This record gives sequence, C-alpha cells and structure tokens, in this order.
Amino acid sequence: MRCFCRKDRNTAEGGIRGDKGTKADQERTPAEYLWRVLGLAKLEWQLLACAIGLTLVTSVAALFVPHFQGAAIDAAIASDKEKFHRRAALLLASSMGVALFSACKGACFSLVGRRLAFKVRTGLLKNILSQDIAYFDSVNTGDLLSRLSYDCTNLTSPCNTVMSLAAQNIVVITGGLTMCFYVCWRLAMVSFAVVMPITYLIKRYARWSQTLNREISAMLGLASNVANEALGNVRTVRATSSEDVEFARYEEHARAALVAGVKDAFGGAGTVALTNLLELGTSVLILWLGGGMTMERPDPRLTIGALITFQLYFNAVTSSYTALSNCVTSLVRAAGSASRVFSLQDNLPDIAPRSGATFAPSRARGPAVALENVTFWYQMRPNNIVLRGMNVVIPGGSTAALVGKSGGGKTTVVSLLLRYYDVKGGAITLDGRDIRSLNLASVHRHVGLVMQDTQMFNRTIAGNIGYGVAEEDATEEAIEAAARKANAHDFIAAMPDGYETRLGERGIRLSGGQRQRLAIARVFLRHPRLLLLDEATSALDLESEAAVQSALDRLLALGGRTAVVVAHRLSTVRHADRINVIADGEVVEGGTHEELVAREGGVYAGLLSLQERKKSEVIAE
Repeated sequence: MRCFCRKDRNTAEGGIRGDKGTKADQERTPAEYLWRVLGLAKLEWQLLACAIGLTLVTSVAALFVPHFQGAAIDAAIASDKEKFHRRAALLLASSMGVALFSACKGACFSLVGRRLAFKVRTGLLKNILSQDIAYFDSVNTGDLLSRLSYDCTNLTSPCNTVMSLAAQNIVVITGGLTMCFYVCWRLAMVSFAVVMPITYLIKRYARWSQTLNREISAMLGLASNVANEALGNVRTVRATSSEDVEFARYEEHARAALVAGVKDAFGGAGTVALTNLLELGTSVLILWLGGGMTMERPDPRLTIGALITFQLYFNAVTSSYTALSNCVTSLVRAAGSASRVFSLQDNLPDIAPRSGATFAPSRARGPAVALENVTFWYQMRPNNIVLRGMNVVIPGGSTAALVGKSGGGKTTVVSLLLRYYDVKGGAITLDGRDIRSLNLASVHRHVGLVMQDTQMFNRTIAGNIGYGVAEEDATEEAIEAAARKANAHDFIAAMPDGYETRLGERGIRLSGGQRQRLAIARVFLRHPRLLLLDEATSALDLESEAAVQSALDRLLALGGRTAVVVAHRLSTVRHADRINVIADGEVVEGGTHEELVAREGGVYAGLLSLQERKKSEVIAE
C-alpha cells in the first residue's frame, strides 16, 4: 500500500477515503491475487494436500480411459472377445475410479473454498472495524458493504474451480500431449497448431473482462450506497415522496453494472464460439487426415482404434487447455475484486486500539483530564480550524461543563477525549499521561458515553443495556438495577416481553427519551471512571427531559468519577464544579455558575439571559 500523507487535497465522492485523504485501490495481477489466496489457503494445508492428491490420481486415471476405449474398439474389430472383455473391464474400472475420486476431490476443494471465503469476510470486517473513526467520516457505507458481499464472493468463488481444475488440467494436457505424439506425431504437429489462436483470443478477452468487472464492482458499490442511504432515511424519503428519485438513482448505477455485464456476457459468448469453432474444425481435420492415412497408406500403428484414441486425447487436451484458460480468465476477473478487498484489508489504522500502556485510573476518584494548548482541524476541512490552542484542566473526581454556541468545538473535545482523532498540536492527558501513549481499549473500558443521538442495536433491551460489558457483569439483576437507576425500568416492564423486547433497527420502537434512559442505564452498568455527556437532553420534550435529567443527576452524584458535560441548556450545568465557555475553538470564560453570572457583560451571562427570555416566551404562548 502507498503511504497517504495527511495534507490538503481534493477528494472525489465515491472513493474509500477519510482522514488519510484519497486512496486509490491498488491493482492486483492474477499472479499476485493467486499468491495472496494461496497464502490464506495454506492454513488448510492438510485438506488442500488431500484435494491435490485426489486431483492427481483422478487426472492419471482419466488418461487411461481413451487408451482402454481405443484398445476395446480394436479388439472388437479383430473379433478378439477375451481381449475385448478385458479392455472393457479396465475401461469400466478406470471410469468408476475417475467418478469416485472426482467426487472426493470436489468435496475437499469445496470445503477449502468455503473456509477461505469465511476467512476473507471475517478478516475484512475485523480490519474495517479497527479503522480510525476519521476513516468513516467520508467513507461510503454502501461501498464497504459491496466489498464485504459482492467483491468477497467474486474473490473467493474462482478459488474452488481454479484450485480444482488447474492441477487436473495440467496433468491431462501433459499426459494427453505425450500420448498424442506417441500415437501419431504427424497428426499431433498439425492438430496443435490451433493452440496459439485460442490462447490469443482468451488472453484478449481476459484483459477486457477484467476492466468490465472492475467497473461492475464500482457501480454495484454506488448502487449499494444509494440503497443504504434510502433505507436508513426511509421516513424522510416517504415524507417527501422521493421514492421515485431514490429508485432512479439506484437504477442508474444498477443499469450501468448491467450494461457492463451484458458486454462481458457477449464478449465471453463470442470467445467461446470462436474457440469451439477452432476446436471442431481441428477435429474434422484430424478425422480427414487420419482417415486418409488409415485408408490410403495403412500404418500398423494408426489403426481405427488408435485414430479414435488420438481423437479422444486431442479432445481432452483442447478441453483441458480451454478450461485452464478459463481459469486464467476467472483469476483476471477475481483480481479486480481482489484489488478492492485486499487494498481495504491492507489499510492499517493510524490509531491502533490495542497498542500502548494500560490505563488504570484510581478507584477513589476519576482521572484528571487536561487539554494542553490543543489545536485541531478535520482532515476533510483542513482550512477550518476547530480548536485553537485550547487549555482546559479538569481535576479528578470533578464535573466540568462545556457550553457555548453551536460550532464552537464542544463535541470535538468529546471526540478527542475518546481519541476518535489525534490532536494536530498540543496534548490531551489522563492522570498526566498523554492519551496517545495509552492503550485505547483500556481507556474506553473506563469511559461512559451518553450522546444526543443515542445509538441502539436491533437486539433485546437487556442486550442493549449490557452492550460492551463483560458477560459476567451483565447479569439480569445488574441490568435491572441499572435500568431502575436510569428511570427506565417502568417503561421496560410495561412492554410485552420486558427486557427481552427487541428494539428494531436503531431502536426504532422507542422514543428519544426512552433511548436516552437506556444509554444511561448502560453507563450505570459499566461503572466508568470518566463520564462524557454530550447534549444528552437537548432534543427531548419537557417530560422526557425531566426523567432523563433525574437519571443524569443520579449518575453525576456517584463518587469516584470525573464528568465532562456538553450542554446547550445552561440549566443542566448549574451545579458543575467548573463551567468552560467555548467560542471559536477557545475557552473564553471559566468558573462556577455563580461566578460567571456575576460577570457583567460576560458571554455566559448573555447566553443565560437569552435562554431564560426564550423560555419565558414559550411559557407565555
């Protein structure tokens, strides 16, 4: 993989990109693809060795079939019953052996192919989930899903065929050529002149097909992204009657893939027709020349049975050669998908979640948090500096609030504390240790997060509350206790299946306030040392806000924890130990609620006055 420097650059929609900038898929040759796949398949070496062994046995047995068939015909012409029966028995035995060994070989290669597909898919998803959060800022989810499904299938589907047929066809071609020259070298020299034109045709088609299949993969990725967006925002689509618009967008990309597929189909059919025509023409030529040699210049070695044997060997060689060429075509096609899969699989995250020193905050209090002259901007918007030398000190065990107008950088601070991104300048420390030196997974084990847009999974309520918590800690009793503390138990108990109720995709069966309370219950169950509350009540009605705020107050009252609270509604942060007012990426004021209110003409006092005036207007209405 090339190294993609972090700098200002133009980026085109539709590519796999993110904080690292534009990344083109590295093209893979069929040889590189095959070598990479064999590297994955070597883990199944016992099964693979068995399959290859069966392939060799099958191929050798298949080479005897034409010989015994020709010998049986000659014996029948000579009216030698004993020899005919002996050759017929050998023909039957070799044919049965080929059938039996072929079945066993096919089963072994099928198992290898399925296990290989499993490893590719699971390995790819594991790598995707390990990427930096910045990677997902501009990545197309539909394209990722297309790579996980369509491209993984295209990458692994030829493996069974290629591995199964390659060794077999090589043996058949080698043995068949040898036998053809042994039976009649003059016919062999004439017959195999057809190989070069067939090779040229298949090579040209393979290159053309690779380009088309890469285009098909790209178009299906775009179509998948349109479908993912439309289904994820189906209520907006329905409310604006935009079904036809989304369908047209999807159809446009799907039709482009179809057009490329039709071109590939016609090209493949034309190639097959021409190669078959060459093979059939050569077979007629063999019959014409061989028959003439048999009738006009009798050769004791070129009997009628020998001519039939030669014809069968020639057919076996050309069929195997065509099959081997088709294997190469399949590899060329798969190489296009391989470039999309392996380029993604080889993409390593800049923020490794499992490296660094283990973070273990004191149980007596939460960790001390500090932002030291922090500067930050998002890579996709490099000209928009979000944080400008920000300095914030939060003593361990205290509650700090971040307030200010939208776009000031409050949520960005939360993202940096979670190390979704690395700072561009300065440092963030936990208990005096730079967060970049800490094991990120160990940091997250001690963090509890409640956000405005609460994310739920299509699982049971109990499964959502216990998400990310060790199984031994997520007992039924512990989950129910956490739900009670979060003011969630009553509405859960009122549901038909209680804690076993499935929430639907993204928790669609719950209201916003109910989802927030489940998120708070999840935090209670985690027993975190660092609480991050980002606009947890901003989108709720008064009744839901009261229930959620009560749960948050109970959460903040727990000892031994440091809390960072982001809020627009200043009424929710009155009791914070320190309130930091943020504007344009800087802390412009700091102090307790009382201290900030007392500052005449201060930013906080102005925001509070504005909110109270709006609240009184709403009440008056």
